[in-house]
Amino acid sequence: MPSAALAVSMSSGDGDGYGYVQTHTNHSFYATGSLRAYTDFPVYSQGQLVYDGNTDDNCGRWTENVTSRTQKFVSGICVGDIRIGSSADAARFRVCKPIRLLPDSCGAWSAKDW
Repeated sequence: MPSAALAVSMSSGDGDGYGYVQTHTNHSFYATGSLRAYTDFPVYSQGQLVYDGNTDDNCGRWTENVTSRTQKFVSGICVGDIRIGSSADAARFRVCKPIRLLPDSCGAWSAKDW
């Protein structure tokens, strides 16, 4: 499968970075990029598989927590729900901050990649 043409940026009030889909299948992707936190609180990135004409699938966290205030290399795999009949058309990323015992705080989804 083709790889992404360029990286897409992501940000929130807690951190920023970019993601780049290296390879993908019908319901998953492997991405690399960078991430940094604005404060001492950790941030991570979530992924989403985008389906034209179908409900998008949040495949969850694809990076570990990052606490650095300088950009750090990140990589990971995001696997979606294979029960969705069609193949994904793109991926998106967003920056999130883990919050104990509450839903995590996340920024907006990035532009589409791949």
